[in-house]
Amino acid sequence: SSDVCSSDLPTPDYAGIAKAAAGGKLFAEKVAKTSDLEGVLQRAVDAVKGGTTAVIDAVVAPGC
Repeated sequence: SSDVCSSDLPTPDYAGIAKAAAGGKLFAEKVAKTSDLEGVLQRAVDAVKGGTTAVIDAVVAPGC
């Protein structure tokens, strides 16, 4: 397909990759629903306040 957003390949688990690269020593979470975003952001902020790096893998356009 010529559409840059369409692909038959699975989406990489970027949060999982980041966590693995850091030896598990960071907060990493994927969020795909807007209703879940506030909770994920709060957990990430709490992690950073505690001295831990945070990575959020946010799906901004399903299928893209």
